[in-house]
Amino acid sequence: MNYFFVNADQNKYAIYYSVYSIPDIFALLNWNEMLGRIDDRKCFFVLDCEKIIGGFTLTGNELCYIFTVPPFSDRTLLWKHILKYASDNCVGKEIVLKFIPEEDKVILTDGFNAKIICTERRMLRPTEKISVKPPDNFYFTIPDENDKQEIIQTVYEAHAAGYTSTVWQPDKNEIKEAINRRYDSFTQTKTLYMSTLVKYNGSNEIAGVCIAGIYPDSMNNFSTIHQVSVRPQFRRLGIAESMMLNSINKASSVSPVITLGVMVGNPAELLYNKIGFFGGLKYSELSYMG
Repeated sequence: MNYFFVNADQNKYAIYYSVYSIPDIFALLNWNEMLGRIDDRKCFFVLDCEKIIGGFTLTGNELCYIFTVPPFSDRTLLWKHILKYASDNCVGKEIVLKFIPEEDKVILTDGFNAKIICTERRMLRPTEKISVKPPDNFYFTIPDENDKQEIIQTVYEAHAAGYTSTVWQPDKNEIKEAINRRYDSFTQTKTLYMSTLVKYNGSNEIAGVCIAGIYPDSMNNFSTIHQVSVRPQFRRLGIAESMMLNSINKASSVSPVITLGVMVGNPAELLYNKIGFFGGLKYSELSYMG
């Protein structure tokens, strides 16, 4: 077989990925959401003669969103050719593989000596009306522009002393960019009010942050908790649980389901399960040295 690679139109790629990637059990396809995920990525189809047998995105040294088209099913062979193409076209030797399903993780670690950086999953639960109060000596409030710098600092301190620091060191500039993006998205949909800050009565300082809202073009108007962070000195007081339940309550008037992402192995999974979140399929980020 002679494989070759062609640049793919993003709209067509989004449709192909939505149909041929590993779907949920009810096959609820949403390529509009996929378009939002790949809007800044370079998309490629893998062709055998003139027939599409698979695809991937490759931007910089970041490779993700792999799929195969039946009847082709040899994912090991496809990865061999994709990794060779990426190695020949990336700057530097390290290639970062993102959003890799369990099946491909085994292929990459066993067959190509790729190293696992972390494994994550999406979790979700129905929203509902909940009567919830903050812990004693604390109060709820909705974030505004004046809170942004303290929110960034709170998230940074929480990550620096939390589970994520075992995988990578937090970068304040990256946190700032992420918070700004969520502010912009949730302001656009007028859903930033779903977010919850917990502040301390004595000093009015932020003790905990729960940034939540609805992204533009979200499937079925699902809401998302983007960030849950509690400053180290305020942990084990019930702050994280109370502010998440408060955000679930506020989302319930317009959003049927709320989602979040978590690293597998993070103790926070236990809290999320406790308040009713259900874990979906796992996906991993890996490093491959070309």
